[in-house]
Amino acid sequence: MWKKIKSAQERKNTFRIKKELWIPVFVLMIGLVVLVNIGIRADSSQRDLIRSRAELNAVTYADHMKADIVRGIDITNLAKPLDIEKMKNTIKDIFP
Repeated sequence: MWKKIKSAQERKNTFRIKKELWIPVFVLMIGLVVLVNIGIRADSSQRDLIRSRAELNAVTYADHMKADIVRGIDITNLAKPLDIEKMKNTIKDIFP
């Protein structure tokens, strides 16, 4: 019912305990900040590597597509002089 009044020594000890807790909490917070910073930098570095690899893959794919298109154009250019109707007639003559 009655609240016990703390003596000056008890209040001083309580303050000292609170004061002693601040140092580990502060060190913990600094450590967490450093750890998060390292994680963010590692993630950023990994993302840059993935992006550069994706760009390289896209350029390689585009080069392959270009080569395939050029190859197709070359085949078409070779086939132009051939007369399709003559080929059909020849095939009909060979296989009646």
